[in-house]
Amino acid sequence: MGENLSIRLERAAHHEAGHVVVAAARKLRLRSEGVIVDADGEGLACFCKRPDNTDISRESCILASLSGFFAERRFCDLKGYACPSPHDLAVILGPDWKEAREIQGKLTNGYLRGRGSGDVLKALEDDSEKIVLRYWTEIEAVAHAILAKSFEPLQPLKSGAHWSNRLEARCVPGVELVKILEGLGISALCVDEC
Repeated sequence: MGENLSIRLERAAHHEAGHVVVAAARKLRLRSEGVIVDADGEGLACFCKRPDNTDISRESCILASLSGFFAERRFCDLKGYACPSPHDLAVILGPDWKEAREIQGKLTNGYLRGRGSGDVLKALEDDSEKIVLRYWTEIEAVAHAILAKSFEPLQPLKSGAHWSNRLEARCVPGVELVKILEGLGISALCVDEC
């Protein structure tokens, strides 16, 4: 990316805000790590991504996974920045679409109703984009909360997973996210583990 750091940070904040706002709106639990954007403009949204054994839960996880991209794309469209298509190889092979496809493979025949996997994914992409539009004000508010934070030392994830090589990041912890979302009319729950 040839963009300056400020633009990368804004894009990442909107991307990660898209994930957590849609996750909360779809009643998925947020994790205590919250949302994090590192000093390079890479981000992480921490919510419970393992669905229970229902199609509604699977659908919610897929929509939340895809919503980060659509929130970032909406931000880019509004600012006049170039943004990839959801069908670009880098997007399709990226972690959000990978998560969505893995969960999609667990949808029941009753949910699929004879539709092929490509048709189902396209319908879920369309739904994700619509949800982002519906919650755009809330997504922007969470993105602004991320961007208002100062850089702090990057804290390790409770899972022990390593996601960034940077030493500093902006973070809105899960309990703070819950308060922000409640102020925006979205009831959210924060947990330490999923």
